[in-house]
Amino acid sequence: NYQNMVDLNIEFSPFASFLVRACNSEVRMGFNYDNSKKYYNVILDTNYQRDLEGTFNMIQQFIKI
Repeated sequence: NYQNMVDLNIEFSPFASFLVRACNSEVRMGFNYDNSKKYYNVILDTNYQRDLEGTFNMIQQFIKI
């Protein structure tokens, strides 16, 4: 049982997205795609893909690691 699942795939991966949803965690985070609302409850803006350090800092703050 996981509290936080983060999908860091830059391109949509059906398997990874399904795995994140199947874990039924409190926080399911991933990048914005056509069907992202189906898999994630926290959706990252695609601008974060260009700034990975900013992405990791934002994720850290959100899940309070």
